[in-house]
Amino acid sequence: MKKQIFSLAILTTAIFSGLNAFPQKGNIEYKVNTETSKISWIGTKPGGQHNGIVNISEGTVIMKNGELAGGSFVIDLNSIVNLDLESEAWNKKLIDHLKSEDFFYVEKYPLSTFTITHIEKQESDNYKITGNLNLRGITREITFTANVVVEDGTVKAATPVIVLDRTQWKIETMSKSIVADLKDNYVDDEMQVQIDLVAQK
Repeated sequence: MKKQIFSLAILTTAIFSGLNAFPQKGNIEYKVNTETSKISWIGTKPGGQHNGIVNISEGTVIMKNGELAGGSFVIDLNSIVNLDLESEAWNKKLIDHLKSEDFFYVEKYPLSTFTITHIEKQESDNYKITGNLNLRGITREITFTANVVVEDGTVKAATPVIVLDRTQWKIETMSKSIVADLKDNYVDDEMQVQIDLVAQK
C-alpha cells in the first residue's frame, strides 16, 4: 500500500512538473476548480446507452497574453457516476462493472491524467489541442478542439464531444473488434467524453 501511494505521489509530481514544459516569461497559471469542473461521458451498446460524469481532482491551465499556452489535469476514476439509471441496484451494478478489471480497473489505476503537448490557435477563442492521455497505465496521444476564454480572472474551457477508442488503452471486454461471436452482446469501442473546465488564479 505504501508503495502504491509513493508511486502515485511520484506520478502526480511528474505530471505537474510537466506543466512547466512551457516556462516562458509571461505565463500565468490558473488552478482548476474541482467543484465546478467535470467530464461528461457516454457509453453505447446495441439498443441503448448510459451516461454520467467523472470528476477532475486537480489540474492547472497555463495562459500567456490571454491565450492558452499549456496545462494538465488529473481524473479521479473512483468518482465516476451514472446519471440515467434510476434503480439503485442497477446503477451500482453498472458502476461496479466500470470500475472493475473488465473496464477501468480503478483499484489498480485510480487516476487518469491528461497533459497538453501541442497547441494550435484557430479562429476566435478556439484551439486544436494535442496531448497525452494516460489510462490504465497506458499513454496514448489524442487531439481535440476546445473553446478557451478568460473572463474576470477565470479560465473557462469547453470541448465538443470527444470520441475515444477504448481498445487503445486495452479496455477490451465486450468489444466486438476483439472478441468473436458476441452477436449483439457487446459494448461499442467508442467512448464519448466532453470536458467542461473552470480554472482560477
